[in-house]
Amino acid sequence: LGHQFLRHVERTRLLVHLIDASEGDAESLKRDHDVIVGELSAFSVELANKPRILVANKSDVPGTLERAQELGKLLGQPVHVISGVTGSGLKELLWTVYQRVTEARKAESAREAAGPSP
Repeated sequence: LGHQFLRHVERTRLLVHLIDASEGDAESLKRDHDVIVGELSAFSVELANKPRILVANKSDVPGTLERAQELGKLLGQPVHVISGVTGSGLKELLWTVYQRVTEARKAESAREAAGPSP
């Protein structure tokens, strides 16, 4: 992914992992997902442990929704399904991102208010 990009990503509170789910099967999508997670882990454990939202793009292509649902089952996590072309699912995704970033900010503020750990 590139060290400069990964250093930049380290400053974020939340990662949005976008996957093109229009081709292949759920197993190949999982492998692609795992490669990226492996690269994050190799760069930094902290980065690998950042909260993530998994997003499957191209819901306007037949079969994408089914592949995304199967991917979610394989990974044991929800997958947001969107279409960059039609805008389908974007409002829900943006709301989820907003909620998760707000939660992360509150948790960070609470940790700072509590002071250093013993």
